[in-house]
Amino acid sequence: MEVDEKKQQLQKKRDLLKELDYLRDPVKLATDVVRRLKNNEAQHSLDLVRVASSRMSCVVSWNHLIDYQMAAGHTEVALKIYQEMKKRAQPPDAYTFTVLLRGLAMARSHPSTLEKALRIYESMYAENSPVRPTVLHVNAVLKVCARVHDIDAMFGIAAKMPNTGPGAANNVTFTTILNAIRYELWQENLKARDDAVPATADEKMREDAVRRGRAIQMGRRMWEDVINRWQDGDMFVDEELVCSLGRLLLLGPSSKDIDDIMSLVEQTMEIPRQLPALGDPKRQSHHRAIRAIDGNAAPEGVEDENDPENSENALDIYEAEDADTDTSFSKLHPSPTPRSLPRPGRNTLSLLMDACLQLRAPSAANAYRKLLTDPEGRYRVTPDTENLHTYLRLLRQSRSSYAAVKLVEDMIADPPPGPGVTAKTFRIAMSACVRDKKNRNIGQTAERLVQMMAKTLEEPDIQTCSMFIELRGDREVPWQEKIKAIHALEANVRNWRSLLAYGRIGSDSKTLDTFQEKYAAAEAMGYDEEGSLDRLGANAPAKQLRIRKRMRNTDSLREAVDSDTGRIGQQAKLAVRSLVLGMVSLCDKVIDEAGEQMDRQTRSEVKQRRSELSGWVTKQNQKTLAWVEKKRGQAGRVGEGAYSVKAKSRIPRRQERTERSKYADA
Repeated sequence: MEVDEKKQQLQKKRDLLKELDYLRDPVKLATDVVRRLKNNEAQHSLDLVRVASSRMSCVVSWNHLIDYQMAAGHTEVALKIYQEMKKRAQPPDAYTFTVLLRGLAMARSHPSTLEKALRIYESMYAENSPVRPTVLHVNAVLKVCARVHDIDAMFGIAAKMPNTGPGAANNVTFTTILNAIRYELWQENLKARDDAVPATADEKMREDAVRRGRAIQMGRRMWEDVINRWQDGDMFVDEELVCSLGRLLLLGPSSKDIDDIMSLVEQTMEIPRQLPALGDPKRQSHHRAIRAIDGNAAPEGVEDENDPENSENALDIYEAEDADTDTSFSKLHPSPTPRSLPRPGRNTLSLLMDACLQLRAPSAANAYRKLLTDPEGRYRVTPDTENLHTYLRLLRQSRSSYAAVKLVEDMIADPPPGPGVTAKTFRIAMSACVRDKKNRNIGQTAERLVQMMAKTLEEPDIQTCSMFIELRGDREVPWQEKIKAIHALEANVRNWRSLLAYGRIGSDSKTLDTFQEKYAAAEAMGYDEEGSLDRLGANAPAKQLRIRKRMRNTDSLREAVDSDTGRIGQQAKLAVRSLVLGMVSLCDKVIDEAGEQMDRQTRSEVKQRRSELSGWVTKQNQKTLAWVEKKRGQAGRVGEGAYSVKAKSRIPRRQERTERSKYADA
């Protein structure tokens, strides 16, 4: 056996040497290695580079091998290749260390990751090291420190960087540090929230404000250094660096920190402030009462006094102790060195929207949005889905329900970059309608939103429908408007019932589910409604036999469809049942409130609709109970009580008896 293995190794080496006869140039060898790595031939590439190391300098090929393993997440394998590279007299170059440190920064956070990165970084300072560290290597090590949440090590490494020269800090260095400070502040707040030591609400808020103030102060001091270097022409500032400080200021304990975001953008991008600064007499008019942006606004005096969004001091809870907030983001003086201004993008737009949202300044947010997104303007920023969601929250804050629904309609007509219109979009817009419930036209606005959701989403959002039922089920809403609300919800409920029954959405949806296609194909092959398999003979076609094999352990075709989709679980069924019960309650309110004012035909239609919905709920309860009993029987055959406890907890006995008695006459 050993002789055969030696023969195989010798033959393999001969093949590699013969292959190297055509790859005598290191560039051709590196190109061949890249091609093989794309085809996942990592072992053959490694063997080829090992043999070639005795003939030529192939550092680039070794770098490709290390980069491939790092990208695949195999950190230990990459480090072993790095050690073997040095043993084969292939001295690493600057890119080798860059690949190693970058791979460690992108690897999973582990306590030993930082130790390995620091060992590689410190080896570059050795006397026999062929490469000296540059700012690229320092930035990679800083990312490793930020990944493992070691702020002390990060500041220790950054303190050794020179102020000027090729090794000085650049925009990526400051961006990495600012993001690490913000993430560390978030981690400290989570730890304080889970702290077992009891504390009063005031003490927790004060400690939280102190932590935020210290983090903000660190960011402000760093920004002074950034501005000095920028003015001297030693570094350039990009949008990512500006937004990293802006996101940190968003966590500030006072409104001064958030207000400075607009000054920061004005300082770096020369975008004029759309809101007067704090202390300016003109600022008072922007904080008295939140006025809607559209013309369909709620009247003055309808603000909820208990709403925290209407509190004038909602942001100024506590000032951080020993926090020097005198550092201002004033305009830069003319510099003899020309500065390249960072160009605002979606990140800047999102930052300004978030700042206006916390400052309760919808008019300023609308001005920023028009200024940055104007197609004929200077910046021409195309907002993505998240930008529009933030603007929807601003419209919700200002009770601009009509503008919110109009924005959703525009998003459907012209989908923005990103996920596009999702359930989250309709949920935020419906919450704006709920907040604007005093508006006399809110019924038409909310109904239009619900109808758009039924035509847009494959799976209508249940929470949006529940908010709509709660909005239109109020006693102040006339019973005629409640009937319109019932008709508006028809399509959404029909879609969900179709999804539960067949595994697909109704006919008014844009797309069809493949599981409904399976159901239709099975019906065409002779299945009955319950998916009986009795009519399938031994000579059935192969496609029928495949379906029969898939349904061997199921009682009906519909249950097979449910098990195939994996989406229609018991939680979804309970949620839809709760939604239908809400519509039943809405029908009851119409019947009770209308009294003799409703004509006989309308009353008959409402009662018939109520009976259909309640009957569907009763059938779903019976199916759920049958499913529970079936699982109990399976658990009894496999092992005693393995599934029965969970089954009991899903359908409480008291709820079961209540619903049976409530809908027995339906």
